Amino acid sequence: MQVICTDGTVFECRAYEVIDAGVMLFGEEADDQPDRYAGGREQIGYVPHHQLHYIIPEDVAVGPPEPGPARQPSAPQAGGEPAQR
Repeated sequence: MQVICTDGTVFECRAYEVIDAGVMLFGEEADDQPDRYAGGREQIGYVPHHQLHYIIPEDVAVGPPEPGPARQPSAPQAGGEPAQR
Protein backbone atom coordinates (compact mmCIF):
# COMPACT_ATOMS: atom_id res chain seq x y z
CA MET A 1 0.00 0.00 0.00
CA GLN A 2 1.06 3.57 -0.53
CA VAL A 3 0.85 5.95 2.41
CA ILE A 4 0.56 9.61 1.42
CA CYS A 5 1.02 12.27 4.09
CA THR A 6 -0.27 15.85 4.03
CA ASP A 7 3.27 17.21 3.53
CA GLY A 8 3.70 15.11 0.36
CA THR A 9 5.78 12.31 1.92
CA VAL A 10 4.98 8.96 0.25
CA PHE A 11 6.12 5.50 1.35
CA GLU A 12 5.09 1.83 1.16
CA CYS A 13 3.65 -0.50 3.80
CA ARG A 14 2.11 -3.99 3.76
CA ALA A 15 -0.57 -3.44 6.42
CA TYR A 16 -1.87 -0.82 8.83
CA GLU A 17 -3.84 -0.56 12.04
CA VAL A 18 -5.92 2.46 13.04
CA ILE A 19 -5.51 3.48 16.68
CA ASP A 20 -6.87 6.45 18.67
CA ALA A 21 -3.90 8.72 17.96
CA GLY A 22 -3.11 7.73 14.37
CA VAL A 23 -2.20 4.84 12.10
CA MET A 24 0.48 2.21 12.82
CA LEU A 25 2.17 0.92 9.65
CA PHE A 26 3.58 -2.57 9.23
CA GLY A 27 6.06 -4.10 6.78
CA GLU A 28 7.01 -7.64 5.89
CA GLU A 29 7.37 -10.43 8.42
CA ALA A 30 10.83 -10.29 9.96
CA ASP A 31 12.11 -13.53 8.33
CA ASP A 32 15.80 -12.72 8.76
CA GLN A 33 15.38 -12.51 12.55
CA PRO A 34 12.59 -14.96 13.46
CA ASP A 35 13.00 -14.47 17.24
CA ARG A 36 12.83 -10.67 17.01
CA TYR A 37 9.04 -10.50 16.64
CA ALA A 38 7.63 -13.86 17.64
CA GLY A 39 4.69 -14.45 15.30
CA GLY A 40 4.07 -10.79 14.57
CA ARG A 41 4.48 -8.12 11.95
CA GLU A 42 7.27 -5.59 12.02
CA GLN A 43 6.07 -2.05 12.71
CA ILE A 44 7.79 0.27 10.25
CA GLY A 45 6.09 3.56 11.03
CA TYR A 46 3.39 5.64 12.60
CA VAL A 47 1.45 8.60 11.18
CA PRO A 48 -0.80 10.82 13.34
CA HIS A 49 -4.31 11.31 11.92
CA HIS A 50 -3.76 15.01 11.22
CA GLN A 51 -0.74 14.20 9.00
CA LEU A 52 -2.32 11.34 7.02
CA HIS A 53 -3.79 12.22 3.64
CA TYR A 54 -4.45 8.79 2.02
CA ILE A 55 -3.64 5.09 2.26
CA ILE A 56 -3.98 3.62 -1.22
CA PRO A 57 -4.18 -0.17 -1.82
CA GLU A 58 -1.74 -1.81 -4.24
CA ASP A 59 -4.44 -2.61 -6.81
CA VAL A 60 -5.39 1.07 -7.26
CA ALA A 61 -3.51 2.95 -9.96
CA VAL A 62 -2.22 6.34 -8.88
CA GLY A 63 -1.79 8.99 -11.54
CA PRO A 64 -2.90 12.40 -12.63
CA PRO A 65 -6.65 12.97 -12.53
CA GLU A 66 -8.48 12.38 -15.77
CA PRO A 67 -9.93 15.51 -17.34
CA GLY A 68 -13.63 15.95 -16.72
CA PRO A 69 -16.19 17.48 -19.05
CA ALA A 70 -15.37 21.02 -20.08
CA ARG A 71 -17.41 23.71 -18.38
CA GLN A 72 -18.93 26.27 -20.65
CA PRO A 73 -18.82 29.84 -19.37
CA SER A 74 -22.27 31.36 -18.91
CA ALA A 75 -23.29 33.65 -21.74
CA PRO A 76 -23.84 37.28 -20.83
CA GLN A 77 -27.44 38.49 -20.82
CA ALA A 78 -28.59 41.64 -22.48
CA GLY A 79 -26.92 44.35 -20.48
CA GLY A 80 -23.53 42.61 -20.32
CA GLU A 81 -23.91 40.80 -16.96
CA PRO A 82 -23.58 37.00 -16.63
CA ALA A 83 -26.73 34.96 -16.02
CA GLN A 84 -27.69 34.46 -12.36
CA ARG A 85 -27.92 30.85 -11.16
